[in-house]
Amino acid sequence: MIVDGYLYDRASSNRVTAHLSSRQNGYVLTTDGDSFETTIDIVSASPFINGIPQRLVISTGQTFVPFDELPEGFLKAKPTRFWRALSKAERFSPRNVIICIALLAGVVLSTRAALPTLADAAANLVPASLEAAVGQSTFEYFERWLLEPSDLSPARRAALRSAAEALADLRGMPEPPAVVFRNAPKIGANAFAFPGGPIVVTDRLVDVVGSDDRILAVMAHELGHVEERHAVRQILRAAGLLILFSTILGADEVVVEELSAFALSLGTSGYSREFESAADDYAVRLLGDAGHSPEAFIAALESLAAECKPQCGEESWFSTHPNIETRIKALREFAREPSGNTGR
Repeated sequence: MIVDGYLYDRASSNRVTAHLSSRQNGYVLTTDGDSFETTIDIVSASPFINGIPQRLVISTGQTFVPFDELPEGFLKAKPTRFWRALSKAERFSPRNVIICIALLAGVVLSTRAALPTLADAAANLVPASLEAAVGQSTFEYFERWLLEPSDLSPARRAALRSAAEALADLRGMPEPPAVVFRNAPKIGANAFAFPGGPIVVTDRLVDVVGSDDRILAVMAHELGHVEERHAVRQILRAAGLLILFSTILGADEVVVEELSAFALSLGTSGYSREFESAADDYAVRLLGDAGHSPEAFIAALESLAAECKPQCGEESWFSTHPNIETRIKALREFAREPSGNTGR
């Protein structure tokens, strides 16, 4: 049994073609052009890994690297079960491809499941000043292209803004987000909070919801988004997904554009169901702490749902949020709980 390969001098890249044969009493090494045979021992041998040549250190201190995989039994000592399994796994087969795909899917899914936790932890590291700067910059974009001056009377705007500030003070927010009222025909009945504020309430939402206590309830919901930093957390979660898939599939301009546009579209595209439910619970608690009935928020949702039914397009507050009936049912159950109207 003869194996061809290269023979390297000790600690050198110099090599010659050599031949290693297995005999009953050991191994014999010969080189091209040399008829003299040298009996040697194999001191150590690296395991065979597909695509990586084996390296045999022989008793002369030289290294023999075979051209191909060593024949089975050539080293006399059988390889360990681990290395046999690794070598077998590296050989192409449909079964191995399926296993690799399943493993990759498992890594992706487990990473996806961990992303919300990691993103929320990262959100705590984002300075409030940076969050506010992002919110203000995004608001200015909306102001330039989508928002118009409000037609509401200055007195009513001031009264609603003062009520919202009182809720923020009750929560002990160090810098309550600004509340601005705008006419927004392209957005419709809507209210949305930018990262760190401000909170925008459209004239159409005021018209649809009606009474000031219901409008205040909607603003309490938006305060929940600001205090719980839902915008930053959602942006980081989306960024994590984009980074994950761009790592696997390769980054391109589409990924970059989607990430850049995400913060701009967040106001009208809505938050995740998790964040919306959390903001609903926040509003009910806050309204209860302030002595307002949580029913005002439920009534506001019902008014928005009635507005949506005949013309439920993409430009309504209802259409950017989870199922309205489910939310109302959950809020009614939450409001009936003994702890539903207490502070957090």
